[in-house]
Amino acid sequence: MGQTEQKTWKFPGVEEPYRTSLQYTPYFISALAYLVVPLLIAWLVPADIAVLFALVYLPIVSVLLGVLDALMFRFTWAYAVISGVFFWFATRYAFADSAAVYLIAVLPCILAGDWVASRIKLSRHHRDRSPIQTSTSPAAER
Repeated sequence: MGQTEQKTWKFPGVEEPYRTSLQYTPYFISALAYLVVPLLIAWLVPADIAVLFALVYLPIVSVLLGVLDALMFRFTWAYAVISGVFFWFATRYAFADSAAVYLIAVLPCILAGDWVASRIKLSRHHRDRSPIQTSTSPAAER
């Protein structure tokens, strides 16, 4: 008997459903952004400036990290959750105890950046594969 070919659905623009080693870069950058940078800020600047820094730094970095992950891979909930865990650990040692409430803002910012970038990537993919091709006829080339 002949073998039947199984067809599986793939994400548009993604060859494999799993991350390559390069596509794990956003996790490494997220660990640096949430675990190392807050610790450096806590050591280097006074507390009142550190709070202002956190209020500006966290949303911006969260959105940018979400965008980076979606552009390098695709939209995933796992990235936001794992980055949120990184941030939660950072609140345990680098921020005041009440800073854990910032997690409420960090997770939606990561998801928003991830979702927006994945939509842009998806629309670019569909635009590039559009059945409407602009071609020139031989008469137009003359």
